[in-house]
Amino acid sequence: MRVLVCATTLLLAIEGCRSSVPDMRPFEGLKLTATLPRTELRVGEKLQVTLTMLNTNQHAVSACLGQGQGFHIFGTTGEDGALEVVDHESCTHRFRLQPGESTSWSRPIFVGDVGIGAARLSVFVKVVTQEGFSRKYGAYSRGVSTDFIPVQILPREDAK
Repeated sequence: MRVLVCATTLLLAIEGCRSSVPDMRPFEGLKLTATLPRTELRVGEKLQVTLTMLNTNQHAVSACLGQGQGFHIFGTTGEDGALEVVDHESCTHRFRLQPGESTSWSRPIFVGDVGIGAARLSVFVKVVTQEGFSRKYGAYSRGVSTDFIPVQILPREDAK
C-alpha cells in the first residue's frame, strides 16, 4: 500500500509539472521573413531590416515578441552578427495573428567585415508565450529565424 501511495504521489507531481509548461507547438507555424532595402551591403553600414511574422497555422496564435533577438552574416572570410540573450524573457510587443495574418516591424543591423563578395544573412527573434509568465522567472520562449538571405558585401565607403 505504501508503494502505491508513493507511486501515485510521484505521478501527480510529474503531471503537475508537465501541465504547468505551456504548449509551444503553435509557435512552430510562425514564419519569420526579412526584407532588406537592397542586397548589396557595405562594410560598416547600419541599415534597417523589416521583419514580418506570418501565422501559417490553421488557428490563431497569441504571443509576444521577446527581448532576445539577433542576426548573423556569413561571408567569404568570416562571420559577424549581434546576439541579445535574455535570461528571463519578457514581453516587448503583444500580438494575435489569425491564420494567414502577419505583423511587421523594423530593426537596425550593422554590417561587419566578413569579406568582400557573396554572403548569407539570417535574423532571429524570440517569441514568448503569454501563458505561465512569472515576474521572477520570466516566460517560456522559442526562437524563430529567417531563412538565409543571399547578399553581396561591398568594401567600406572610405575604402574606394
